[in-house]
Amino acid sequence: MLLEQDYEKKAQEIIAKVQALKLETVKNWKDAIRLIPQIIKAVELNAWTSGNYEKKKLAVAIANEMVDIPYLPESAEAAVFGGMIDFAVDLANQLFGKNWIEKATR
Repeated sequence: MLLEQDYEKKAQEIIAKVQALKLETVKNWKDAIRLIPQIIKAVELNAWTSGNYEKKKLAVAIANEMVDIPYLPESAEAAVFGGMIDFAVDLANQLFGKNWIEKATR
């Protein structure tokens, strides 16, 4: 299992790739909601692991780094982002099947 610093380091690498796609640090919930699918795709394409737990943890670290909600502590933000990520992945799995990332990258 990876250490927390490893997730943060990998998150920084993927954030650089996501921002290279002309995304900016978001400032509100609406922007965060639009960013979640892009984070998931970036993690799927750049993660060093196929484990869902590790990919989710990495996606949450990226969302936490890119979005700061001033009135929520980091742990609460992580729980919210984790729920958003679970919802988005579950929806994609139901609509497009388990290999949706392969379809999205063609």
